Amino acid sequence: MGMLAAVEAWTTRDHDAEWKQWEGWLAAIRESVSTIPTVRTEVLQPQGPSNYAPQLRVSWDSEKLGITGLELADLLLKGTPRIIVPGSQSSITVMPYMMMPGDDKIVAPRVRELLSKAQPRPKPAPQGSAVAVGGQWDVEIAYTRDHAVHTLYLEQKGDKVVGTHRGEFLAGDIRGMVEGAKLRCRSSHHYEGTSIGYRFEGVANGDTMQGTVDVGEYGIAPFTARRHFHA
Repeated sequence: MGMLAAVEAWTTRDHDAEWKQWEGWLAAIRESVSTIPTVRTEVLQPQGPSNYAPQLRVSWDSEKLGITGLELADLLLKGTPRIIVPGSQSSITVMPYMMMPGDDKIVAPRVRELLSKAQPRPKPAPQGSAVAVGGQWDVEIAYTRDHAVHTLYLEQKGDKVVGTHRGEFLAGDIRGMVEGAKLRCRSSHHYEGTSIGYRFEGVANGDTMQGTVDVGEYGIAPFTARRHFHA
């Protein structure tokens, strides 16, 4: 009966009107933040059937504004009311599929306020050459309600990193770079016409590493990793 009710609701709803409403909400947020220095906005079209809706990516120069996308997402989550968006090093993404009428009037001024009052941070001292991160890393991801064990097989040449990211059921290529002890890399796991993207940002210390992984619409989670063997 639940499946029947869901199908009936889907076939009777006005999808065109709903899409225009989503675009209106994103436009309100886009207009609110567009005058902030270095801020860029981009409407992303859906790539798969999951949460089929346009999304708004708001990106900026995190060094000049003094705030990262991860920090902004954390501040939005801790505010009242809580606003949940995925963040990366220099962007956040707004998905209107879960929003209700009037939410854009809450999200737009809050994002603008936090970006506007951020202060540039002094540049850190040079960190020297990239640390060696090649090898097999056993990674434990601590999601809010569960955890997962993944494996990274990394090959390093200078500050560039390539390799394979293997999850519990899927695997895909991974690539990125190392700045000092900081590793930033991306991978994508493809399954039945859609894909799950991962963005790892961590700090290596010998044979251990810790940081965060951004899984797009599924949120951001902390991870810890231990090197099983060196490349």
